[in-house]
Amino acid sequence: MCFDAFVSVTPIILPMRDQHHNSKPSNWGRVGLGLLTLVIFVLDVATARGHNVAILYAAPVLLSLWTTDLRTTKILAIVCPLLIILGYFFSTPREQPWLAISNRISIFIMVGAAGVIAWQRKSSRLKLQRANDELEDRVQERTTELFEANAKLRKEVDQRELTEDELQRSNRELRQFAYVASHDLNEPLRTIKGYLQLIESRYKDVLNTKGQQDIEVVKAGATRMQQLIEDLLEAAKIRTQGKPFAQVNSTVAAQQAIANLEATVRENEAEITFDALPSVTVDVRQLTQLFENLIGNAIKYRSESPPAIRLTAHEDSDDWVFSVRDNGLGIEPKHAKRIFEMFTRLHGRTEYSGTGIGLAICQRIVERHGGTIWVESELGKGCTFYFTIPKHPPELHANSES
Repeated sequence: MCFDAFVSVTPIILPMRDQHHNSKPSNWGRVGLGLLTLVIFVLDVATARGHNVAILYAAPVLLSLWTTDLRTTKILAIVCPLLIILGYFFSTPREQPWLAISNRISIFIMVGAAGVIAWQRKSSRLKLQRANDELEDRVQERTTELFEANAKLRKEVDQRELTEDELQRSNRELRQFAYVASHDLNEPLRTIKGYLQLIESRYKDVLNTKGQQDIEVVKAGATRMQQLIEDLLEAAKIRTQGKPFAQVNSTVAAQQAIANLEATVRENEAEITFDALPSVTVDVRQLTQLFENLIGNAIKYRSESPPAIRLTAHEDSDDWVFSVRDNGLGIEPKHAKRIFEMFTRLHGRTEYSGTGIGLAICQRIVERHGGTIWVESELGKGCTFYFTIPKHPPELHANSES
């Protein structure tokens, strides 16, 4: 507000300053100095040469400093020394002329020096005044530019805040829609699967091989759709239904993830090793899900050798950096960012099951905790997934964005 007030007052003050500085000097001042100089000349001529009346010529020269123009000072600085010389010849002679001459010369030098000093002083003062006026003009111009820039910036900030509010509202509506749609879509899918099972059990002997195959295709499609909806629902719940952060031992989360995958681990003869992992401030359920998704991916995309998965963590400045390394198929480096996008699959459905949402969920979990996730891999040489967890993550709670 102080800045706005200053900007609003400046255009009023500066024209007043210009009007004051640019006003023409009063003619009465010049007339008065002229009359004073004339009176001094008359007194100088009327007195004898031995008197020091000529010293009075310094008065109009010095008084010209109080006028507003340089021209008056210039004229007086030239005219007054000339009048001292003229006054000598027109004044009454006296004895000892050498004394009168020496006095005149002294006074001439004194008044001439006073004139030069007054001239220079007046000239310097006017130059300083002009420089001050130019500086004030520049200040006014710069202030106006700053005011316009400030107004433009304020408008941009207001627009950005409005856009951010709209974006947050859209995100909330989208998450709410995904959550509601997932529930609503699951119900008819369960109905379809139920009726397919009923048809299969009742008319199993009636249906030929082609009919049974058609039913299996429909059942597989319904199962994929149901899995897709559940994954979408899980992705929508990461922020809207997350738990408050708490200090937990990440080793416990890793062990729970391995326990959840026990059947898959045993079936694929996977070997999972890890050292003592650090304590972190996280949503423990989501950290467990993060480990479970990464370990599950490592087992799913295994090579011909039994899966060997290694979990590690090390400290890096303000973060803990976790890694999940495997000896699986690996991926081409050009797909390193793309695999974290929603519905991205690098393999066909006939080769590997899944909806292509698992790594996108991992990324959302890590971002909710204020970290980042990335992968380093070469085709045929396995993958190493890294993710960071800040030592002091943002205080996010379950319904912080709902």
